[in-house]
Amino acid sequence: MAWLRRLAIGTPIALVVAVYVLRLDRVVGLIVDDAWYALLGRAIARGDGYQLVNAPIAGVLPPNPPGFALLLSIVFRIAPNFPSDIPWLKMLSVAAMFVTGVEAYVYFRRRTAWPSELAGAAAVAIVLIPSFVFLATSTLMSECVFTAAQLGTILVLDRARTWRGHTAGAIGAAIVMLVRTAGVALPVGVVLYFAVTRQWRRAVVFAGVVLLALAPWLVYSRIHAPTMAQRIAHGGAHAFSYGQEFWMRWAGDEESGVAGLRDLPARVWTNAVEIGGRDVGGIVVPALYRGASESGQEVISIGGGSFPGSMGNTVPTMIVSLTLSAIVLIGFAALVRRQLTVAECVVPVSLCVILLWPQWTFRFVLPLAPFLLLYLVEGIIRLAGLTAARIVVLLMVGLSLVDHAQYLAIARSGEPDWLVDARDTDAVMDWLRAHPTNGVIATTNPALVYLRTGAKTIAITGARSRQSELAARGVRYLVYVRLGGVREPPDGAVVRFQSPRRGFWVATLTE
Repeated sequence: MAWLRRLAIGTPIALVVAVYVLRLDRVVGLIVDDAWYALLGRAIARGDGYQLVNAPIAGVLPPNPPGFALLLSIVFRIAPNFPSDIPWLKMLSVAAMFVTGVEAYVYFRRRTAWPSELAGAAAVAIVLIPSFVFLATSTLMSECVFTAAQLGTILVLDRARTWRGHTAGAIGAAIVMLVRTAGVALPVGVVLYFAVTRQWRRAVVFAGVVLLALAPWLVYSRIHAPTMAQRIAHGGAHAFSYGQEFWMRWAGDEESGVAGLRDLPARVWTNAVEIGGRDVGGIVVPALYRGASESGQEVISIGGGSFPGSMGNTVPTMIVSLTLSAIVLIGFAALVRRQLTVAECVVPVSLCVILLWPQWTFRFVLPLAPFLLLYLVEGIIRLAGLTAARIVVLLMVGLSLVDHAQYLAIARSGEPDWLVDARDTDAVMDWLRAHPTNGVIATTNPALVYLRTGAKTIAITGARSRQSELAARGVRYLVYVRLGGVREPPDGAVVRFQSPRRGFWVATLTE
């Protein structure tokens, strides 16, 4: 019956809309990177150019490409008042997730012989993944837009039969790279696909169009690259290039030490364990990793190695994740034997890039979720049949809905961890606005402090970073608003304010 069909389609859509609307909050900047996106988007909208406008010295170019900030700048032109425009800024990521859901359904139907209800349920499962919902509704990160752009480009390339189609795919690949540099895996994977399938002419044309589209940014970023003196003066990850961060033991933390070639095998092994033993489980069954009060925070908490996070480090959860990873590999192999497509080249190349990067891998693996779920379901079908695959996908949807419902209940009757962090951060910003300074503020979150106070800021990676240098430069306020544990103020500093719950603090170096 028609009404039953409409009900079957309308109910999942209504549930997804309800989850995103109810979980939408006014929090931005706690991850730090999302504060930078907001700062850069507003700078472009105001005509200040693509630079770190918070810095006391002009002309410091950030390392990340301008794609996501350009999209945010459109919203800033319509709703220019920060932070009252935060819900509108987040609509970009929320819309991207709905686009991802539609793209995933279309992709599953094209790529497999799944019945429509299984493809639809799998698409809903992706959109309801708590980490995606968290990124869209509680941060201003680029992952949601990146995921939609990457999957959409692969859809275009899979259907391209003419030069015009491949040119459109090449432009899409360039856009993906302009949103996140990690998107380099997409054009590399596509060229690899063309090479494997002996489409040499298309490989050359595709690569040429991608390079032509990226040329303006590549040339601009080369010409305007900050000097080392500027990078050191500002400090923090956003003052250093990705090439410089690659050779740090922890990307963005100059105090972590310098890595060499002999360190790369250990890094690859550590990240391989992260991906197989933590990340896949964190995407499929995140409720095993934490309670509902931390729903979605696996994005910033799953990690092991020399810098362990708070989630995913127990033996049982690692066994679950490794088992799921094995099933994903079975499904991947089955699809490759059936037909090699662009995705089967892009996904391995993406994982190779992730394996080499010195940071927790979950946030980089997450945009591959549509493909990982495709391979997982295919693997389950191979091992246990279609009914088992339906049950697993419905369990994913059900567990996600329970997780979101529990989070919303806590948010209304209690205090989820994220909102406690946000409230204490707001308390610090309120104190700074009530006690302004004409000098520079050294802080763990330079972009957010600048956005909320207007004071010029530089970065400190820890409470004791470069204290003698900071004092010599006349820095008065040190502001610590970093998640994951609070360090003590440096010796000789006087604490002027401390937040009530997390202990975030404002201190001065001298009386």
